[in-house]
Amino acid sequence: MTYRDAIRLLGSGPIMIAGSAAPLLAAEARAQGVEALISDASSHPDIAWVARLGALADPNQALPKPLYLREPDAKPQDGARIARQ
Repeated sequence: MTYRDAIRLLGSGPIMIAGSAAPLLAAEARAQGVEALISDASSHPDIAWVARLGALADPNQALPKPLYLREPDAKPQDGARIARQ
């Protein structure tokens, strides 16, 4: 996934970015007109706040879903199939 695609997935902002690629992502976000802040290494969400947020979510409306940033490494076999028992 490119930086541009990642920013498009994050929405219109403002967004908080952390990690080693934060400066590159923030620059791409700003180039797309999205307000982006870089989090320092010591900042993290309060776990009680995260728990309250989860408790408020309606499971029928806010189903969890994975966000994979790349294709899987495993590939299906094309020819030499193993017989199933």
